[in-house]
Amino acid sequence: MPDGYTGKEPIMVHELTGNLADPINMKSLSITGNIDAVSDWIATRKKNFKPEDAHITIDADTKTIILVIDEHHPINTIITGKFTDNPELVKFGINTTKRYAPSELASVLKLNRIFFPSREQHTALLKNLKNHEAKITTQLKETDDDRGNTENSINTQLASNVDEKFTLQMPLFKGSAEKVKFEVNVGIELRDKGISLWLDSVELKELTTEKMDTIMNAKVKEYRDGGFTVIIK
Repeated sequence: MPDGYTGKEPIMVHELTGNLADPINMKSLSITGNIDAVSDWIATRKKNFKPEDAHITIDADTKTIILVIDEHHPINTIITGKFTDNPELVKFGINTTKRYAPSELASVLKLNRIFFPSREQHTALLKNLKNHEAKITTQLKETDDDRGNTENSINTQLASNVDEKFTLQMPLFKGSAEKVKFEVNVGIELRDKGISLWLDSVELKELTTEKMDTIMNAKVKEYRDGGFTVIIK
């Protein structure tokens, strides 16, 4: 009873019904961006944490840089920077198992003229793909010198007006502003009812590896100069 209650006044009882609010459970912050994500985070948030309370892991196999802040706290912050292939470059299917009919490749290239450093090359390539000609020559050779030496061979040659190579100029990675020029080869193989084309580029493979190595090495120096512990996997 309330202090001083005499029993003369009624006692008011308030009943509250309903659901309690969901408990607020703090979670670790995890953000993934392009390869500059960790550098960008450090540049703008460096006043909020100390390098000795964080570490950075660099993994060339997964193409990632991971910053862990408040590493000893269960609710920490994880920032991941990742090399991601330029989606516009992926559309070409270079150095993959992708195969095209001439008309299919023409459709892909038609809408991507912006990545051709030469407008004339783009126009000529499309024209040849849309009006492609292929001539197949087969030679059969059979010899027998009556002394047990025989030779049976079939030599098939394909002559086509489809360009053997062309040049592209575009960023290699998503979020990158740097455009790189590289040569693309057009492979041709026979099919039952025509030809099949594919794209490959040794230059693209080499440039991608070189750019990744250069950027990773620069990042390691940047973070170590900033006082961070850098772990290379």
